[in-house]
Formats: sequence, structure tokens, C-alpha cells
Amino acid sequence: MMRLLCALIALVVGQDQFLVMTLPTLRQVAYIKLPDPTLRVLVLSGLVAPKSLAVDTKMYRLYVTDSAQQKVFWYQLSIIGDKLIQNGQQHIALEGVETNNIAVDGAGNMYFTGKQLVLPPQSPVPGVWRNSNMALYTGATKVPSVVYTGANTGSPAKYVAASGVATDNLNVYWGNAQQGQTAGTIVKAPAGGGTPVALSLEEDSARAIAITPVSVFYTTNEGVHGVAKSKIDSSCSENSCVKVSAEVQDPQGIVWDGDGTVYVADAAQGKIFSFPAGSLEEHKLTEVCSATRVHGLAFVTVFPTATSFAYLAGLLLMALAL
Repeated sequence: MMRLLCALIALVVGQDQFLVMTLPTLRQVAYIKLPDPTLRVLVLSGLVAPKSLAVDTKMYRLYVTDSAQQKVFWYQLSIIGDKLIQNGQQHIALEGVETNNIAVDGAGNMYFTGKQLVLPPQSPVPGVWRNSNMALYTGATKVPSVVYTGANTGSPAKYVAASGVATDNLNVYWGNAQQGQTAGTIVKAPAGGGTPVALSLEEDSARAIAITPVSVFYTTNEGVHGVAKSKIDSSCSENSCVKVSAEVQDPQGIVWDGDGTVYVADAAQGKIFSFPAGSLEEHKLTEVCSATRVHGLAFVTVFPTATSFAYLAGLLLMALAL
């Protein structure tokens, strides 16, 4: 009977996985439904320079940065059959901001690197910013709060010119696009404010970041790198700071699928590659799909609906009665 129960669970409990990407030169957002490499357009118009993506997994919102319009937009996602769609309405999540890097935590709060634009005589403050879920859900588009700047990250300042950003709810991680070998290639700090720690000084410039439960993976102009998430300083041992791959020519966005795979975008080759997420070591990359000048990446996982679970419960009861 146990084998039957397992078979029934495997039959009903499944998940759809969508890899979403920005195509800046086409001014579009596209996606593939894994493992099918066929590219489908998700957002066809209304964007000028889409770069970074983030997903609010509770609200099924897709956030897209557009530096040319100085805004972050959001779209409501839904699933029809095997297709990921949005309802055609473009909403403003943030405006008057200069950013190409965003991340959303499990509660729906958004973090971004860059600055909020202000009128003279004020001066914009570059840093790591936070826009609360309340502001995002109520439509307040101009009230982000700065969390980390060059002024509150110690000496030497851990914030120089932050690029990629990621969060695991407890901490926020960012990469410095300049002076990474002194300020920190990758920096980790408490999400609500606190003392930042540089996890690596190995590279002078970082781009995008993806975090797993045990590792921080990031891209530079030289390839894909990784550091152990448990590190408490910038010192590197043989197994705590690793160059994962130098196969990519122009690595940009990087994302973890929540399971066993990391995906990385190569703008120069117009391809997305993958590698195993479970180990911090050099990997041979696997080609996933082709996409013109692909830049930002996000991952959407759709679990079974309540109807599926109800059906599963019925099958289990039947099995138990046998």
C-alpha cells in the first residue's frame, strides 16, 4: 500500500517552473517553461530599458526595473495551461529611482541598490534601499527608505557603488561594482540595519547575486563565482571562495531555482546556462536556451492548486481503504 500511496502522490503533486528574463535590446520580458527551451514573450510593450527582475511569490507579482524611465514596474502573473501570462496592465511600484537591481523577500518587501532622485538643493544618496510591502501593496510609489550607504557601513565603507542585491529575509547581500577588493566584492548585512561584513575581496567588481541556503553565487566580468554563505569575514580558504566558471563571456543575471540548479545569463552569447547549486566548486555549464542579449533573470515555481490537493486527498482515502 505504501508504494501505491507514493505513486499517487507523484501522479498528482507536481510543479511548473518558469525561467523569466529581460531582453533589453528588444525592450521585452520573455520566459521559458522548463525544460522546454522555446522562448515566449511575457511583456511586449511599455518598457524602454528593462534590466533586473524580482518575483513576489505570495502575490504572484513580477517586478521589472526600467532605468530609462526611472521606475520599477510590476505585473500580475497567472497561469493558463502551460503558459505564464500577465493581464496587460503595467503598474508602477517605484518612481523617481535610479536602479537596475532589485530583490524581494518572503514578506514582499523590496530591496534595491542605487538612489532615489530628489530635487535641488537636496542630493540623491546612493545606497541599499528598502520599499516596504505595505507601500508596494497600497500603491505608495515614492517612499523608500535607505538602509545602507557609504556613511553607515564602517571604514572603509562597505558600500561604494552597489550593483546586484539579494535577500534571504534575515540578511541583505550586495555586490560592489567598484573597489570590490577594498570595500568588498560581496557584502552581507542584517536586513533591518546593522554591521556589514565583506564576504570576499577577490574581485574588484561584482554584478548580479543569487543566494542558496549554503552559498552566494555572483557574476563578474570574468565569470561566475561563489562564496560560502556561512563566512564571517573576507578571508578565503580553498573551499570557501571559488571560481565556478569562466565559460561565460558576458555574465549578467543569475538566479537559483529553489532546488538544485542555478541559472546564469550570458548577454554576449545570447544564451542562458545552468550548473548544480549543491556544491561550491568549478562546474561545466549546461546550455538551457538562447535569448538575444539576455540580462536579468527570475524564477517562478507554480505548485498544485487547492483542487489538485483535494483530488489527492480523495485518492489517498481510497488507497487507505484498500
